[in-house]
Amino acid sequence: MGVFLDKSIKDVVDELNVRYFLPDIQREYVWLKKADEKKIEQLFDSILRGYPIGSFLFWKLQK
Repeated sequence: MGVFLDKSIKDVVDELNVRYFLPDIQREYVWLKKADEKKIEQLFDSILRGYPIGSFLFWKLQK
């Protein structure tokens, strides 16, 4: 069953590669070109303005 957790971007970034990992089935980060900088700026602008940006899905694994 899914659970909604309200987390800040900073909290998630701080936990990358510690608590959250990119699974093998997920494609790699693709915004690598100079032309993609505008897209990244627009994403962060949307976040700072409180605009909806979609969802992040996390899968909890059993140890």
